[in-house]
Order: sequence, then structure tokens, then C-alpha cells
Amino acid sequence: IQLHAQCYYPSYTGYQSSDYPPNKFVKCLKGAAVNGYAHVTDIDGIQREISATYRATAFTVFGKWAAQKIAGLGLANVALVPIPSSSHVDPAADFTALKLCRAINQVANNAYEILPCLTQQVAVQGSSKGGSRKFVDIRDNLACHGALNGKTVVMVDDVVTSGNHMKACATVLRNNGATVGHGIAAARTIWERPENMWAVPSENVDWDNCDLGFDFDDL
Repeated sequence: IQLHAQCYYPSYTGYQSSDYPPNKFVKCLKGAAVNGYAHVTDIDGIQREISATYRATAFTVFGKWAAQKIAGLGLANVALVPIPSSSHVDPAADFTALKLCRAINQVANNAYEILPCLTQQVAVQGSSKGGSRKFVDIRDNLACHGALNGKTVVMVDDVVTSGNHMKACATVLRNNGATVGHGIAAARTIWERPENMWAVPSENVDWDNCDLGFDFDDL
């Protein structure tokens, strides 16, 4: 799975000024409490204010970036599949990744089919609260609603850490007939400050030790 993330999510202490915008960006997308405000630059080079009052701006900034990224992949007849949160068991319920898919489509003039076909079979604790971080446990608790034969899928998530959650979803989608090669995320967790919080290289998250690794995607 080729992962494309818009920014890094800082998971370390001793924040500097450059760490606050991506932190507040992710919190706005997740619906978490946001103190103060920050400015982020969209793909047009325009600085946008994000805050508890302007959460929608964060979705617009993400949607514009993600729509451009997906268009550049050269895929035909793409369907967007939002990655379910640890508590998402109702196929009809709303959740963060589904909102991100809608943000992409709003910019892309509804160019993509959105398929919220994945749920948890049983609500589980997020990894930050003690839930299992193993690929096999995540995979075995996922349910896929409907066949996906012939669908080319791009997965969409808010934050990716180890990649276990994304890999588990890709496995279930492939087992149900989908072609899955890419994942789009708002942020990629990092433990040491990078040179640029908004320059995340694409990477392959299909590493061999995923079955024994850890996952903090539900922070």
C-alpha cells in the first residue's frame, strides 16, 4: 500500500511553533477540543485560519490536497473507502474518515464513489486506550458490507501511525474483490521533529513485521 499523507502529526514533547498547526489541523478534523488557532497553507499557497470556530476550513484544506493527490495517481473509476474508527459498528453512522471522503468529493465535483463499507464487528478500545495494536486482531474484527469485485479503491484515514490499521483494511477489501494500492491520510505520526511538517514523502506501509507491530491510528 502506498501511503500519501498531507502532514506529520507530532507525537513528542517540547512543541515548537511549527508543531502547533498540524496538531490543531488534526484535532479540527477529528472533532477534538482545539485551543486557540493556527494558520495552514492550502495547495493554492493561501494561508487559512483553523480553529474550533473554523473546523470546516481544515476539511477544505485537506479535501483540496487529497483530490489533487488522487487525481495524480492515474487511476480510473476510483472508489473512496473510509477507514472505520475503533467504535464504528453501524454502517449508517457518520465518522471522521467518511467526512474526509466527502471533503474530497466536494472539491472534486463528486468525481468519486464513496463506499463506507467497512465497520468493526464489535466496538473496541482505541489503541491509545489499551486496544489491540496487532494486525491480525484488527483484521479479524473488521466487517465488509457488500462485494467489491472490480472496484479500484483508495482508502482514506485521518492519522496513520504504524500502518497496521490500513493494512488490515486493505486485506479485507482485497478479500472482497477490490484492487487496493493506495491510502490517503491527513497525517502521519512522527516521533522526532522533521525539517518540514508539511512535506511527507509517499511510503510503502506493507512491511513484513506488521503482524507483530503496533498501531496508534485511533489517538
